[in-house]
Amino acid sequence: MLNVITLILTPIVAAIVAVCVGHWLHYSTARREDKISILKVFMGHRREFRDVLTKPISEEANKEFVLAMNLIPLVFYGSNVVLKAMKEYTDTFPDESRDKVEDAMGWLTGENAKKIDEYKEALEKFIMAMAKETGYKKIHFSL
Repeated sequence: MLNVITLILTPIVAAIVAVCVGHWLHYSTARREDKISILKVFMGHRREFRDVLTKPISEEANKEFVLAMNLIPLVFYGSNVVLKAMKEYTDTFPDESRDKVEDAMGWLTGENAKKIDEYKEALEKFIMAMAKETGYKKIHFSL
């Protein structure tokens, strides 16, 4: 009798375990792909994003940037390192838009030049945090 129960329950339990493992693998892969897609936006447009304080970026890069920034809290939910780096990055955004700055060359000197350097450093740290969270531990790039 015990052998009959074992013969019946073994395939059922194996099937349930296989479905659970498959679901977990699919979920993990989908989350990683979402993280990679956001990282691709920042890596692909990093030079445009680097210079955004001093010159306009393309409409495509702007749309992708806004979408990626809006998705980061969802996709990187639970990653305090990435969310903290995002906060530090957004804290470096200027209070006024470039359009309101009358003398662009004057804006690029003195205290504002320091702010631009802080912005670039925060962008690099932000990209590195996303890369590490995505699994790219030894990534090297330049802005």
